[in-house]
Amino acid sequence: MALRSSGSVVWMLTGTFLVGVSGYVYFAVIGHGRFDAATAAALSATYLLSNILGPGVFIAAEQESSRVISAARAHPGDLDPPGPGGVAPVGSGVGRSTTRRLALICVALGILTLVVLGLCAPVLLTNVLDGDVGLVLALVLCVIGSAAVYYVRGLSGGQQRFRRYAATTAIDGGARIVGCVTLAALGSTNPVAYALALCAGPLAAAVLTGPGARPPAPTPSPPAPSAADLARAVSYLLVASFVSLAMANLAPVIVTGMSGTNPAAATGFAAAVVLSRIPLLLMGPIQALILPRLTLAAGSGRLADFRRDTLLGLAAIGGLAVLAAAVAAIAGRWILTILVGIDDDRIGAGLLVLLTVSAMLQMAVQFLQPALVAVRRHRLLVVAWICGGLAFGLAFLVPLEPIDRGVLATILGPTVTLLIELGTLRTTLAGARTGATPHHHGTSTFDR
Repeated sequence: MALRSSGSVVWMLTGTFLVGVSGYVYFAVIGHGRFDAATAAALSATYLLSNILGPGVFIAAEQESSRVISAARAHPGDLDPPGPGGVAPVGSGVGRSTTRRLALICVALGILTLVVLGLCAPVLLTNVLDGDVGLVLALVLCVIGSAAVYYVRGLSGGQQRFRRYAATTAIDGGARIVGCVTLAALGSTNPVAYALALCAGPLAAAVLTGPGARPPAPTPSPPAPSAADLARAVSYLLVASFVSLAMANLAPVIVTGMSGTNPAAATGFAAAVVLSRIPLLLMGPIQALILPRLTLAAGSGRLADFRRDTLLGLAAIGGLAVLAAAVAAIAGRWILTILVGIDDDRIGAGLLVLLTVSAMLQMAVQFLQPALVAVRRHRLLVVAWICGGLAFGLAFLVPLEPIDRGVLATILGPTVTLLIELGTLRTTLAGARTGATPHHHGTSTFDR
């Protein structure tokens, strides 16, 4: 089992590495004077918006798929009552009917996202995307591909088929890298072509891995979660994941659209944000690996294992934060200059360190999300993210320079969310320890 787990981690990290590198390749090929400042800023915003409209929306469906399938694997013979918030509890039957409903939810999310994108398109074209309709069409492609590939990832993660999960990320990142490098080698200066190369990755991954994905075998414990239960749970996670990715990526978009922002400085700030988010690249595979594990521990009443895994993860993030901040202080400016070709005094070492700290706060927040999902605290998770999102937005009202407002927002938002998450998890575990009965006949420790 240990060897299998280690192999899964390697595969997951390899796929995530390619997705991460693809972002830096994209910024490298659109930088170094290939485009004028306004076009480069629009292309930078396209990358950040693709993260919000892709993972920001559809990772909710992936996580709920993984949780439901993992819960059924934990206690296939149990028949649990509904948990808090109407979320389907451990032991619910899962088979083709459930995965079909999850697929329909992904389709519905895709349609809803496209409608919202269409409504926002006029404002985006005027203030962010330099009036280029082709960039909006690239984002449409990203939404369609993400709806498909995150469904495949949800099935794969819940069944712990991590090699297939890793294949989706590797193909996604590889397609982006090949597309961008090919365009650069051909000397292309068409901004839409680069945006399409970036946004086609999820669809390529879905097309190549989707046919091999299969629903889990039905468990002997009907009824399966209803469509309403699944939709409610996904809606909670949708709010959480959307606000999460918005806080991680939206600050440069807002800064770009603010009056008085220099386009070159906006591009440099966007590149600095992306550079500081290197540690966050680890969160995709970590969440996919840790959610089934925490769900199994929570459903079986193994609170000690649950608490140990959570604390070890937070400790590892703390150590990584110190290392990442040191690297940002020493080599951040040099890496940014090599990556994008921008050497702007407004993007200094201090700013890079602060952005790195904000990224590590985001990492801690995203690590705790699967823990709260595992104990079915979906509603309170949403409360935490909404409070953080409000703090993030209010930071832009502080009378500072646009870039300084962006930095403040990226720190304040995740800090508020993290504090609420920690308080919720501590209260939940304390209540389970003092007043719970062992998991028996379908009654979960956390069904309170």
